[in-house]
Amino acid sequence: ELVSPNDNDNVYDVGNFFIISKKEIKNFKKTAKNFSYTSENNPDFFSVPVGDNTSLGDGTNGNGYVTEYNYLYSTGSGTADLSNLSINDLTGNLLTPNAFYVNGNNLSTVDLSHQTNLMDFDAGFNQISTLNLGQNTSLVNLDLESNLLASLDLSSFSSLSSINVSNNNLSTLDLRNGNNISVTSFSAINNPNLQCISVDDATWATTNWTSIDANTSFSDDCALFSS
Repeated sequence: ELVSPNDNDNVYDVGNFFIISKKEIKNFKKTAKNFSYTSENNPDFFSVPVGDNTSLGDGTNGNGYVTEYNYLYSTGSGTADLSNLSINDLTGNLLTPNAFYVNGNNLSTVDLSHQTNLMDFDAGFNQISTLNLGQNTSLVNLDLESNLLASLDLSSFSSLSSINVSNNNLSTLDLRNGNNISVTSFSAINNPNLQCISVDDATWATTNWTSIDANTSFSDDCALFSS
Protein backbone atom coordinates (compact mmCIF):
# COMPACT_ATOMS: atom_id res chain seq x y z
CA GLU A 1 0.00 0.00 0.00
CA LEU A 2 1.29 3.44 -0.90
CA VAL A 3 1.13 5.92 1.95
CA SER A 4 1.55 9.61 1.27
CA PRO A 5 3.13 11.34 4.31
CA ASN A 6 1.98 14.81 5.27
CA ASP A 7 -0.89 14.59 2.76
CA ASN A 8 1.62 15.05 -0.07
CA ASP A 9 0.22 13.13 -3.05
CA ASN A 10 3.51 13.25 -4.94
CA VAL A 11 5.65 11.41 -2.37
CA TYR A 12 4.83 7.89 -1.20
CA ASP A 13 6.33 5.91 1.68
CA VAL A 14 6.94 2.24 0.86
CA GLY A 15 8.65 0.64 3.87
CA ASN A 16 12.09 2.24 4.11
CA PHE A 17 11.88 3.86 0.68
CA PHE A 18 10.18 6.83 -0.93
CA ILE A 19 8.71 6.86 -4.41
CA ILE A 20 8.76 10.37 -5.84
CA SER A 21 6.69 11.23 -8.91
CA LYS A 22 8.28 12.72 -12.02
CA LYS A 23 6.37 15.90 -11.31
CA GLU A 24 7.88 16.20 -7.83
CA ILE A 25 11.40 15.55 -9.14
CA LYS A 26 10.93 18.27 -11.72
CA ASN A 27 9.79 20.67 -9.02
CA PHE A 28 12.94 19.96 -7.04
CA LYS A 29 15.13 21.41 -9.75
CA LYS A 30 16.64 24.75 -8.86
CA THR A 31 15.49 26.29 -12.12
CA ALA A 32 11.84 25.59 -11.37
CA LYS A 33 9.82 28.78 -11.11
CA ASN A 34 6.84 29.63 -8.91
CA PHE A 35 6.94 26.30 -7.10
CA SER A 36 5.20 26.53 -3.74
CA TYR A 37 6.60 24.18 -1.10
CA THR A 38 5.58 25.00 2.44
CA SER A 39 7.67 24.12 5.47
CA GLU A 40 4.52 22.52 6.89
CA ASN A 41 5.15 19.67 4.43
CA ASN A 42 8.85 19.61 5.21
CA PRO A 43 9.82 20.83 8.71
CA ASP A 44 13.50 20.69 7.72
CA PHE A 45 12.96 23.45 5.19
CA PHE A 46 12.11 27.10 5.78
CA SER A 47 9.33 29.57 5.11
CA VAL A 48 9.06 32.70 3.00
CA PRO A 49 6.19 35.17 3.43
CA VAL A 50 3.86 35.38 0.43
CA GLY A 51 5.17 37.88 -2.10
CA ASP A 52 8.62 38.14 -0.49
CA ASN A 53 11.28 36.41 -2.56
CA THR A 54 14.27 38.07 -0.88
CA SER A 55 14.02 36.64 2.64
CA LEU A 56 13.51 33.28 4.30
CA GLY A 57 10.50 34.26 6.37
CA ASP A 58 9.50 35.06 9.91
CA GLY A 59 10.52 31.76 11.51
CA THR A 60 6.99 30.40 11.72
CA ASN A 61 6.77 26.87 10.36
CA GLY A 62 4.51 26.70 7.30
CA ASN A 63 4.02 30.45 7.10
CA GLY A 64 4.43 31.22 3.42
CA TYR A 65 6.09 29.52 0.49
CA VAL A 66 9.27 29.22 -1.54
CA THR A 67 9.54 30.06 -5.22
CA GLU A 68 13.03 28.82 -6.08
CA TYR A 69 15.48 26.56 -4.25
CA ASN A 70 17.79 23.58 -4.36
CA TYR A 71 17.85 21.40 -1.27
CA LEU A 72 19.25 17.88 -1.53
CA TYR A 73 18.16 16.22 1.71
CA SER A 74 19.35 13.04 3.37
CA THR A 75 18.78 11.85 6.93
CA GLY A 76 20.47 14.26 9.31
CA SER A 77 22.51 15.92 6.59
CA GLY A 78 22.29 17.31 3.09
CA THR A 79 23.22 20.28 0.93
CA ALA A 80 21.30 23.54 0.79
CA ASP A 81 22.22 25.72 -2.18
CA LEU A 82 20.68 29.19 -1.99
CA SER A 83 23.44 30.96 -3.90
CA ASN A 84 22.81 33.86 -6.27
CA LEU A 85 19.12 34.30 -5.42
CA SER A 86 19.20 37.97 -4.28
CA ILE A 87 18.35 36.92 -0.71
CA ASN A 88 18.86 39.71 1.82
CA ASP A 89 17.54 38.10 5.01
CA LEU A 90 18.05 34.64 6.51
CA THR A 91 15.46 35.18 9.24
CA GLY A 92 13.28 32.09 9.49
CA ASN A 93 16.01 29.74 8.28
CA LEU A 94 15.21 26.26 9.62
CA LEU A 95 17.77 24.40 7.52
CA THR A 96 20.34 22.14 9.20
CA PRO A 97 22.41 20.81 6.29
CA ASN A 98 26.04 19.69 6.33
CA ALA A 99 26.76 22.07 3.46
CA PHE A 100 25.16 25.50 3.14
CA TYR A 101 25.81 27.83 0.19
CA VAL A 102 24.47 31.39 0.34
CA ASN A 103 27.18 33.07 -1.74
CA GLY A 104 26.32 35.83 -4.17
CA ASN A 105 23.35 37.28 -2.28
CA ASN A 106 22.71 40.56 -0.42
CA LEU A 107 23.11 39.37 3.16
CA SER A 108 24.38 41.66 5.90
CA THR A 109 23.71 39.36 8.90
CA VAL A 110 24.12 35.58 9.18
CA ASP A 111 23.15 33.61 12.30
CA LEU A 112 23.83 29.85 12.29
CA SER A 113 23.31 29.35 16.01
CA HIS A 114 20.33 27.03 15.38
CA GLN A 115 22.51 24.18 14.09
CA THR A 116 25.62 22.26 15.10
CA ASN A 117 26.40 19.93 12.18
CA LEU A 118 27.64 22.34 9.48
CA MET A 119 30.82 21.24 7.68
CA ASP A 120 30.90 23.41 4.56
CA PHE A 121 29.78 27.05 4.51
CA ASP A 122 30.13 29.46 1.60
CA ALA A 123 28.83 32.99 2.15
CA GLY A 124 31.20 34.82 -0.15
CA PHE A 125 30.22 37.93 -2.11
CA ASN A 126 27.60 39.36 0.23
CA GLN A 127 27.71 42.42 2.54
CA ILE A 128 28.03 40.49 5.80
CA SER A 129 29.17 42.57 8.76
CA THR A 130 27.58 40.43 11.50
CA LEU A 131 28.29 36.70 11.62
CA ASN A 132 27.42 34.03 14.20
CA LEU A 133 28.84 30.62 13.28
CA GLY A 134 27.29 29.08 16.39
CA GLN A 135 28.59 25.75 17.70
CA ASN A 136 29.42 24.27 14.31
CA THR A 137 32.73 22.89 15.55
CA SER A 138 32.88 20.33 12.72
CA LEU A 139 33.22 23.11 10.15
CA VAL A 140 35.84 22.12 7.55
CA ASN A 141 35.50 24.62 4.69
CA LEU A 142 34.74 28.29 5.31
CA ASP A 143 34.50 30.87 2.54
CA LEU A 144 33.69 34.44 3.59
CA GLU A 145 35.39 36.21 0.70
CA SER A 146 34.25 39.70 -0.27
CA ASN A 147 32.17 40.80 2.70
CA LEU A 148 32.33 43.58 5.30
CA LEU A 149 33.60 41.67 8.33
CA ALA A 150 35.71 43.71 10.75
CA SER A 151 36.48 41.01 13.33
CA LEU A 152 36.50 37.21 13.22
CA ASP A 153 37.30 34.62 15.88
CA LEU A 154 37.75 31.06 14.60
CA SER A 155 39.57 29.70 17.65
CA SER A 156 36.71 27.28 18.44
CA PHE A 157 36.77 25.61 15.01
CA SER A 158 39.55 23.05 15.12
CA SER A 159 38.36 21.02 12.12
CA LEU A 160 38.97 23.75 9.56
CA SER A 161 41.07 22.87 6.52
CA SER A 162 40.12 25.73 4.19
CA ILE A 163 39.67 29.40 5.16
CA ASN A 164 39.04 32.29 2.79
CA VAL A 165 38.48 35.69 4.39
CA SER A 166 39.98 37.80 1.61
CA ASN A 167 38.47 41.14 0.61
CA ASN A 168 36.93 42.13 3.94
CA ASN A 169 37.43 44.96 6.46
CA LEU A 170 39.16 42.80 9.04
CA SER A 171 41.23 44.43 11.75
CA THR A 172 41.31 41.40 14.08
CA LEU A 173 41.50 37.71 13.15
CA ASP A 174 42.04 34.91 15.68
CA LEU A 175 42.92 31.50 14.20
CA ARG A 176 44.33 29.86 17.35
CA ASN A 177 42.28 26.68 17.12
CA GLY A 178 45.09 24.31 18.17
CA ASN A 179 45.13 22.67 14.75
CA ASN A 180 46.47 25.21 12.27
CA ILE A 181 48.59 22.55 10.55
CA SER A 182 45.38 21.04 9.13
CA VAL A 183 44.55 24.24 7.23
CA THR A 184 45.87 23.58 3.74
CA SER A 185 44.15 26.50 2.03
CA PHE A 186 44.23 29.99 3.53
CA SER A 187 43.72 33.49 2.17
CA ALA A 188 43.37 36.82 3.96
CA ILE A 189 44.52 39.19 1.23
CA ASN A 190 42.96 42.60 0.69
CA ASN A 191 42.29 43.37 4.33
CA PRO A 192 44.19 46.68 4.60
CA ASN A 193 43.43 47.15 8.33
CA LEU A 194 44.64 43.69 9.30
CA GLN A 195 48.10 44.14 10.77
CA CYS A 196 48.27 40.96 12.84
CA ILE A 197 46.72 37.48 12.78
CA SER A 198 46.76 35.37 15.96
CA VAL A 199 47.84 31.79 15.20
CA ASP A 200 49.09 28.66 16.95
CA ASP A 201 52.67 29.07 15.72
CA ALA A 202 53.74 32.31 14.05
CA THR A 203 56.84 30.77 12.45
CA TRP A 204 54.86 27.91 10.90
CA ALA A 205 52.11 30.24 9.66
CA THR A 206 54.61 32.63 8.08
CA THR A 207 56.11 29.74 6.11
CA ASN A 208 52.89 28.04 5.07
CA TRP A 209 50.27 30.77 4.78
CA THR A 210 51.53 33.31 2.27
CA SER A 211 48.25 34.78 0.99
CA ILE A 212 48.31 37.83 3.24
CA ASP A 213 48.94 41.53 2.65
CA ALA A 214 52.41 43.01 2.94
CA ASN A 215 51.42 44.91 6.09
CA THR A 216 50.06 41.78 7.80
CA SER A 217 52.07 39.45 10.01
CA PHE A 218 51.43 36.47 12.29
CA SER A 219 51.77 36.33 16.04
CA ASP A 220 51.09 33.78 18.77
CA ASP A 221 49.10 36.55 20.44
CA CYS A 222 48.25 39.76 18.62
CA ALA A 223 47.41 41.45 21.93
CA LEU A 224 51.14 41.44 22.59
CA PHE A 225 51.83 42.68 19.07
CA SER A 226 49.70 45.79 19.55
CA SER A 227 50.84 46.58 23.09
